[in-house]
Formats: sequence, C-alpha cells, structure tokens
Amino acid sequence: MTSEAVRTPGAPLPWTVRHRRLIVFAFLAGLAGALIYLLAPPLRYQYTTDVFLGETLVADNVQPIENGSTVLAIMKDSILPSPDSTLQEMGISELDRFVLVTGIENGRAVRLRSEGREEEVEQIKAMHRFIADRILAHLTRREMLVRTRAEGRLKGARQTLEVAGEAREFYSAGLAQTNADESKLAQTIQELTAEIAKEDTAGSSGAALVGGEGLSHVGDTAFALGKRGQLAMYQGLRLSDMPTRQIERERQVVDADRLTAEMEQRIRDLTLEIATLEPPRISRFAERSINPTGPRKLVRLLVGFLVGSMLCFGVWAFLRLARSILTGA
Repeated sequence: MTSEAVRTPGAPLPWTVRHRRLIVFAFLAGLAGALIYLLAPPLRYQYTTDVFLGETLVADNVQPIENGSTVLAIMKDSILPSPDSTLQEMGISELDRFVLVTGIENGRAVRLRSEGREEEVEQIKAMHRFIADRILAHLTRREMLVRTRAEGRLKGARQTLEVAGEAREFYSAGLAQTNADESKLAQTIQELTAEIAKEDTAGSSGAALVGGEGLSHVGDTAFALGKRGQLAMYQGLRLSDMPTRQIERERQVVDADRLTAEMEQRIRDLTLEIATLEPPRISRFAERSINPTGPRKLVRLLVGFLVGSMLCFGVWAFLRLARSILTGA
C-alpha cells in the first residue's frame, strides 16, 4: 500500500479540479484582454509648442523682452477667448478648453500643450499656430521698440562723444595758450624788473649832473615810473587773473575727459545690448510626445489581464446563477 492519499469514492473533487476548464478559460480570457489592451493603438498623445520670449541685456542682466506674467495675461485675456474664423469653422469657440498655457524656463518662454489623437494633429497645429503667431506679433513689436530705443541712445551717445572730443581739443588748446601766456608774462615781469633795477643804478650814479643833464634825469625818472606801473600791472595779472584762467581751463579739460569716458562706456554698453538682443521665436512646434498619455506597458498588461479574467468569471457566475434559477423553477 502506497503512502499517497486515496480519495474515498463519492467524495467531492477539489474546486480547482472541478472548475479547471473555467480557470483555463479565465486565464486565456485575461491574456487575450491584456494583449488587446496592450496592442490596441494609443488613443491620445501630448503635443507641445514652446515660444521663446526673446532676451535683452539690462544692467548686466539678461532679461526677457517682455515679462512672462504679462505675456500669459495677454494670452489668457485676449488671445485664447478670441479664435479666428478658421478655428471657429473647426468647432473651436474657446481655445482654453483645448490648449493649456504655462510659463517655463523661469519666465523666459511659454508653453502650449494639448492632448489629442493622431488624426486630430492638424486641428492641434492650427490652434497652436494661431496662438503662437498672435503672441509673436506682440513680442516682435516689443523687440523692435527695445531695439529702436537702444539704437537711438547709441546714436545720441556717439554724437555726444564727438562733441566732447571737440570740446576737449578746444579747452586743451585754451589751457596750452594760458600756460604760454603765463610763461610770457613771467618773462616780461623778469625783464621789467631787471630794467628798472638797471635804471635805478644808473640814476644814483648820475645824481651830480646839472643843467641839461638834469632834464635828462627827469625824463628817465618818468620813464622809469612808467615801467614800474607796467610791472605792478603784470604782477597783479599774474597773481589774480592768470591763476583763475588756468584753473578754469583745467576744469574744462577734466570735465571733457570725464564726459568722453562716460560716453565711451555708454557706447560699449549699448553696442553689447544691441548685439545680445535675441528676437522672439518658436523653439518647437506641435511636438508629439514619445509615449501616449496613459499607463505604462506593464500596467496596461496587468489591467488587461484583470479585466479579461473578471469578465470571464462574471460570465460564468451569471450562467451558473441563471442555471440555478431555471433548475429551481
């Protein structure tokens, strides 16, 4: 006698044996449902359009041409509620029902996102094109305004630099002339001082002369007094007027140099601002997502298997219930 358990005649079979066909059918139905759910064509994809707002240099910082919040407000208040006739013929009366608008890249771009089937791609492209073209028109006007203002300031800075250069040349020439006049004045004062000293020495040695010689002395004295007057005038001019003129000329040259340096720096800044000004553009248009919207493949297999199995068991339970009802009747 073997050690295996022997089933008593008339005893009920195990549930798995009695319903093995049902279990096989349920497994096959679940597998078929999983494969159908997995291999069926995906229903919907995400389509994305990004609009770059453009950039400009402001105080050594790169900033969008238009504030991202302002752009979003314009889109939501003016563009989305007003589709054109082409979109209205497609049955689109409110774009915000089909297009989600968000800001990305720290407010440097806006994103349009829609979901739809592949056969709806032309409709999605039409909506995205309408919105992108309208916002680009606004951003392009803004970019032209920024560029025109920068070019105008650059032109003014160049003109001011030219005037400052001419002024510096003029003031530098005036300063050089003032320095030359001061040197000439100093030389004249030195010469007059020497002449007066010489005449004073000659006058003291001829004090004994009489007659006509005395008249000559009187004339020399009058002449000497005239030279002393000139000397006093030149000395006063050197002490008061010449220093003032020289200080004024030096200040004018310094001011012209400072203005020249400021305009040269301003020209460099404005040239860099214009060179770094990036116009707005569409960075990507109606790009379809790689994967369809929905669960991953493994999840789709499990869901399909469970749905198929439950459907099989449901049919079995319904048939059994119907049979019991008919038998009881």
